[in-house]
Amino acid sequence: MKTVVLAAGKGTRLGDLTKNTPKPMLVVAGKPVLEHIISHIMQAGIKDYALVVRYLREKIEDYFKDGSPLGIRVAYIPQPEAYGTGAALLAAKDFVAGDDVMMTFGDVVVSPEAYAGVLDVFKNTECDGAIGLNWVADPYKGAAVLTNEEGTVVTQIVEKPKQGELVSNWMNAGIFAFKPVVFKYLEKLKPSVRGEYEFPDAINAMINDGLTVRPYFIKGPWQDVGTPEDLLRAEKILLGAEAGNE
Repeated sequence: MKTVVLAAGKGTRLGDLTKNTPKPMLVVAGKPVLEHIISHIMQAGIKDYALVVRYLREKIEDYFKDGSPLGIRVAYIPQPEAYGTGAALLAAKDFVAGDDVMMTFGDVVVSPEAYAGVLDVFKNTECDGAIGLNWVADPYKGAAVLTNEEGTVVTQIVEKPKQGELVSNWMNAGIFAFKPVVFKYLEKLKPSVRGEYEFPDAINAMINDGLTVRPYFIKGPWQDVGTPEDLLRAEKILLGAEAGNE
């Protein structure tokens, strides 16, 4: 299995904090967010990583180099001109080279158990993919993930649901594991209403074709790093000061 980390973001809401530093390289609890992510995934035994980069990519490449200081292998893939999480993962198709793939966002702080949990569901249940989910109070801000009544199968992902639309308080947490068939669906993606090639659209197409995608409900903390306030909470999480979806 190989891992693809989306690390191209600038982080406009972080203001001057990202003037000279790409968002995934902001230091939290003594290390860049991206290093925390990679270190957590390493605990699951994955050695091969591709970082999809764009903004100040040299800062990321100079830090991680070829990955050997961490005992892993790191490749770098430019974020394509086509925007969106689907386009970013598709750009890594040659790197993945027919293997199973874990993909994660490069600005999300979770416990190592979250990555291990997604991989456990992916490897030990009959499925074509698995998604990490985190509970949120407001389901209208992200990508709501619907499941069957038993909570064993994902039935739909609703990106930015409208008020009154059927939703769930479980949101796409930005941690995925998929079999290589996913690239067949990424290649068919059309731009969304936002003009982006959205990974959830590919997942919905897989589900509509009868493929099985399973959820993993994250029990520990989850925090994206989009604002200065988010950074402070991420610091507390990494220092063990906050619980999460208990």
